[in-house]
Order: sequence, then C-alpha cells, then structure tokens
Amino acid sequence: GAQPFLVQLSVDGVPRKLESTSGAMKIRRTYVDADGKEVTRVKHGQLLTVTLSVESSGKIDNLVLVDLLPGGLEIEDPRLATRNAALPPLGHDHQELLLPEFLERRDDRFLFFGSLIGNGTGYARYVVRAVTRGKFVIPPLRAEAMYDPDVAATFVPEGVFEVE
Repeated sequence: GAQPFLVQLSVDGVPRKLESTSGAMKIRRTYVDADGKEVTRVKHGQLLTVTLSVESSGKIDNLVLVDLLPGGLEIEDPRLATRNAALPPLGHDHQELLLPEFLERRDDRFLFFGSLIGNGTGYARYVVRAVTRGKFVIPPLRAEAMYDPDVAATFVPEGVFEVE
C-alpha cells in the first residue's frame, strides 16, 4: 500500500574493536589452574578458577560485572558437589570488599551484581571447565555502576585462549 510504516530494529552483541578503559575503578580477569598459575592454554576437561578483580578509591554501589566466557569454557555448577569439589577455592588473607547481592551463571557469561564496600581491591571467583578443543578469542570484561554511567571500566585482554 501507499501508507508509511515504522520499523524498529534491536541489535545486541559485542563490538569487534574495544579498548581497555578505567576511571573511578580498574578491573581485571585471570584464569588460574589448580596450582595457582595464571594460564591461557589448558587441557580438555581441566578446571580453572576465574578471578575478577575490581579496584577503586571509594565505595561503589549497584555494581554489575559482565564476564563473557571464551568459547571452549563452561561454568561449573556449584550445586553439583562431586564436580565442584574437584578444585578447592583459592584462599585469601584480606577482608573481602566485593559483596555479591546476586550472581547469575549463563551459558556464555557470568554476571555479578553487588557493591564494592570501600577503597581497595575486591574479588569475585567462579570455576569453569574446558569443554571444547580449539583456539578462542578472550572476550572483554565490563563493569559499571548501574545508576551512575560515569563509573564504568572495560578490560580487554590480548591473545587467545586455547583448549588442547
């Protein structure tokens, strides 16, 4: 017909080109094996601990961390004691500053919702398993204060993650 119509398009994804940014906070992610060694090359079936760190000079409320997984990794279900017990949690000798209010484990990402309760560095950890062989891009880590758009950071690692 001759009548105009409206179209709405919604696109969701990760940009191909990103740069690490920081301002009010700095963020970082590491993949650590059972020996405590930082790795980006692992054996098929190997368990790893992912450590997310958030550093700030002050308190940050309503913080969300979005950690995309490289292909080849899958988040371990902590409710399955037989699998979860295979890798002991990493110990630490500091007061925890990063307090979770809600954690969400999806197929392709880990989401942390909570607060950084003071100045310093806080940590969130979860366990993944290498399930698919190959070389994979290591995606970015993003953090932001949900109600304060000026408080945000992005960590863009270099290199690839390899599962042998």
